[in-house]
Amino acid sequence: MEKVLILLSQSSMAEWLDPDNLEDPENTTQALLNELAQESDQVAAEVEFWPVGVEVGNVRNNSPKLIDKSFKTDY
Repeated sequence: MEKVLILLSQSSMAEWLDPDNLEDPENTTQALLNELAQESDQVAAEVEFWPVGVEVGNVRNNSPKLIDKSFKTDY
């Protein structure tokens, strides 16, 4: 099985996590996945990405500068 990143709006996240959608998992899941895939593309178009340093992966580091675009680090 391949892992795929999907970006959800808050309203779609609530729908995805709604336990009532498990009543008919085969149909609900496929329909919901189709809908969310389209929305994910729209959400991704609005998100801004930039590289961060390896410091982000260390739980001992906790500073807003770690995700600041101007913060220079060794990659």
